[in-house]
Order: sequence, then C-alpha cells, then structure tokens
Amino acid sequence: MLLARDYRTGQPIEVHIKGDRIAAVAYPDAAPADLPFVAPGLIDVQINGYGGLDFDSDKMSPDRWAATVKMQLARGVTTFLPTFCTNSREGFIASLTRYRQVVADPMLSHVMPGVHIEGPYISSEDGPRGAHNRAYTRNPSIEEFDAITQAAGGRVTILTLAPEREGAVPFIRELARRGVIVSIAHTDASREQIEAAVAAGARFSTHLGNGGHVNINRHRNYLYDQLADDRLWASVIPDSHHVPRALFNIILRTKGLDRVVLVSDASGLAGLAPGVYGHCEILPSGRLQLVATPAIMAGSSIALDFGVGKAVQMAGLTLAEAIDLASAQPAKLVGLADRGRLDVGAVADLILFKWDAANCTMAVQETYVQGRKV
Repeated sequence: MLLARDYRTGQPIEVHIKGDRIAAVAYPDAAPADLPFVAPGLIDVQINGYGGLDFDSDKMSPDRWAATVKMQLARGVTTFLPTFCTNSREGFIASLTRYRQVVADPMLSHVMPGVHIEGPYISSEDGPRGAHNRAYTRNPSIEEFDAITQAAGGRVTILTLAPEREGAVPFIRELARRGVIVSIAHTDASREQIEAAVAAGARFSTHLGNGGHVNINRHRNYLYDQLADDRLWASVIPDSHHVPRALFNIILRTKGLDRVVLVSDASGLAGLAPGVYGHCEILPSGRLQLVATPAIMAGSSIALDFGVGKAVQMAGLTLAEAIDLASAQPAKLVGLADRGRLDVGAVADLILFKWDAANCTMAVQETYVQGRKV
C-alpha cells in the first residue's frame, strides 16, 4: 500500500496494489503533513535518447538501452516511444532491429510498447527540415515502411511526415487504415495540403510550433492551419526554448487541454552539462542547438518531469493539469487505456514525488512499473 497525496487534490490517498494493477484506493481522514504526491507515471511519445545515449546510434547495445530506460524511470517516465529520426533505410532497419531485440524482455516491452518514426518523409528545405539530414529526406514509400515495420516487430505507433511530399495522401490513408498515428511536422505544406492530409487520416501535429521556417507569412502559414483544425491533436515541447510562453498558451487555448500532449523531444545529449558535443551545443540556459546554425534547434536537453514543471510555470496550469498532459493525454492518444490513470483497475505505473510549488519543480522519489518498485 502506498500512502501519499493525490496529485489531483492534494488530499491523502492510500493506493492498494495487487499484482500489476491498482486494486483499491482509500482516503484517510488524517496523514503526515510531509507526504509526497502520487501520480500516474509519465508517458513520453517523443524521445530520441538521453544521458549521452542516442537511439539512432549503432552503439546502442542492450546494456545501453537498459541504461536509458533506467534514467527515464528515475525521472518518472514509465512509458515512452523511442523516436528514430530521418535516416537511410539500412540505418532505420539496423536501429529498429536493435530495439526489437531489446523489447523481448517483458519489462522493457512494457516501458517501450512502440516507436515513433520522425521522418524520413519530411521537407528537404532548410528551416522545416530542422536538424534532420537532408540527404536522407525522401518521398513516402509503403514498400519501405513495410520493411521498417518488420524491423520494429510491428510496433510503429506514430509516423511523422510532411504532407506536401509526393504520394503523401495515399500513404497517409494506408497507414491510418493500419492504425498507425500519422502526424504532421517538418513541413512547408499549404492549407490545402494539410486539409488533404487530415482528410486522409492524419490526426496529430508533432512538436507544433517547431520544424518550420524562422520567418513565415503572418496570415497564411502551416502553423495556423494546424492550430485551426480541430481534428488534429498536437504535441508541444515545454522547455521554454522550443516555443515561447505566448505561443505555448495559444496552443493550449486553441486546442484545449483534451487535445494536447507534452513531450520532451529529448536528444541523446539531454541530461548532459552545457558544452559543445560534436555539431551540437547545449547552452547554459539549456537550449540545444546546432553549432553551425544556432537558429536551428536539435531536440531538447530536458526530461519530461522538467517539462511538467515548465508547463505549470509558463501557462499557469494546475499540477494535475500539467501531469495529465504528460500521462493521461498521451495514454489516450496511443491507445493505452489502462495507463495514465490513478484509478482502480489501471496498471500500477506510479510515481511518488515532491513538488516545489515556488519553483515549479518535481523531484521524483520512487517509481513503480506494473506494481513493482523499480
């Protein structure tokens, strides 16, 4: 039994666990004043690595995969989708084969139930392409996607693309038929191209507000077109670098809290000290950018627990609202109906943490996966 404070109300709660599930909850009349909060484990649907380990790297041995999982669990992330960025076909297959072999372990399979493929079917233009390798950007191919899916063991959950690529609409239609979440990003699409993509089955916008030109038309642009379409959910990176406070609030208010997901978009460099790492640099502020073109960001340097605190700070959200954007909402998006909830019958993926309301920071103390303290 866990005795803590309910993240939704701040009131004492007893969480009783049986096996891998929450078996019962109770609300005692009195409890110690210094109890930590309890909440569902965080769910990150876009993470490229952490702590110097990059999922695209050919050096990702099983031990390194396990180390990355351990680092995420320590930050309160109990479920995540490893994200693989624009690469050659051979590069994708090699990386996804390593992932498939690792998730033969039941616990790792639970923590990493699917993958997010970001690219390679994105814009080749500077700006929209972001930090992705131009040489590997290309038009969609079902035949290639089948090879990628096979390498991943059928676990492709999200695929991010640019709707303006030749053949994108029939490709989107086929992936949607198969149950893959097709997401829009790294794009210079017109309003008509975005509408055609959504009509074909696209239903998500990856890191909305990023993966675009530094300067865009003030009235007609792909950001507004995605914001205005109620059929599209959106993810946002709450690190205060990828989107400023005003845009963060605009996305939340336009989409509503029921169509927004917080993601870290953590780079393999996330969690490291400020400094230059090859072609990337982490500034003292935490901004991660390309050395040669500082206006272009290269993912984030945060973990999702940090993003929860930043969301509270930037938008004045309650703690419960911010945590739900990083747990309940991504669970709904990817169809994990028994996760992201502090309810009887839900999987006991739970975190105990201290909350510093003055500084909007979480300090994770304990993490539970399927009822087991990890």
